[in-house]
Amino acid sequence: MSYEFALNHVGQDKDSGQIWGDYIQFLKSGQVRYNDMGRTAKMDALRKVYHRAVQIPLDNVERLWQELETFETNLNKITAKKFMADLSPAHMQARTVLRQLINHVTPLYASNSQELFLPSLPKFDASERALVGKWKAYLKWEESNPLEIEDKDKATLITRIQGVYRKAVIRMRYYTEICVGREAEKDDRAAARLPDVEGEDEEELEEGWDHIVL
Repeated sequence: MSYEFALNHVGQDKDSGQIWGDYIQFLKSGQVRYNDMGRTAKMDALRKVYHRAVQIPLDNVERLWQELETFETNLNKITAKKFMADLSPAHMQARTVLRQLINHVTPLYASNSQELFLPSLPKFDASERALVGKWKAYLKWEESNPLEIEDKDKATLITRIQGVYRKAVIRMRYYTEICVGREAEKDDRAAARLPDVEGEDEEELEEGWDHIVL
């Protein structure tokens, strides 16, 4: 499905909230063909997408949480309390991380972030050096796993870090600290902050890191 393809690539970005919302509306619209279980399959599909979205620091995560609460309550008030209670810690963590994330990324972009951005050759003046420092601080923060993503979901953490490095390289492509910095620190920082894995899982994790900068 096109929505799943898009979300697998950018769904961890805070600005992807509109895509999550559109996906949910698409599932509600009746344009999706469900199996013989009909309404039950539709509700399960909606629940899964809502549950994924409300655990991500999206720009509309609070609204999605309110929608989920209404959705669950309308289905079953008793099970709604259980579902919401189970999700609440992860959702609150996402809201906390969103505030921190905004503080990190706001200084990294021009006031009008909607304009087409083409990086220019650097002057390496004080303001540009300060901007490089802010990007490095942001990358370090993302690598620290502020969402406290569990070991079993390490692929999600890798996806988040891949995404922020892609952004950094696009905007700061002329600064070697950004482009190759993660290689110099990969062994130490990744070993300390990402789950300990062995065998095939270790190879998978290494492959994930090797594709961070594309």
